[in-house]
Amino acid sequence: MSASSRIHLAEVTATYRRRILERIDWQEVRAALGLSERELEVVREIVSGSKLERIASELELALGTVKTYAARVREKLGVHDHGELLLAVLGAGLAPLEGNGQAKPPADSPQ
Repeated sequence: MSASSRIHLAEVTATYRRRILERIDWQEVRAALGLSERELEVVREIVSGSKLERIASELELALGTVKTYAARVREKLGVHDHGELLLAVLGAGLAPLEGNGQAKPPADSPQ
């Protein structure tokens, strides 16, 4: 695979990741996975593809603190890497799609 092909694939992957993550109900994720607000902030950045150093800078935390949050979340959820973390988040907070590609409304909402 050429360098330009790898770059294009990375851009496509990032675009799809962003589209999927836009559909996440983050408070549902927090409740379902038992995360603190700060843990959720770190998780959100990790599954968005941010490096730990960038997360530390954006959240104004020490890198060691971000690493601790990440390790604590992995332990809580029984996951071993960022890919498994992404799958856990998707399972907890992704609204199911109807046939037309639109998210289903909550069961208790009027249609």
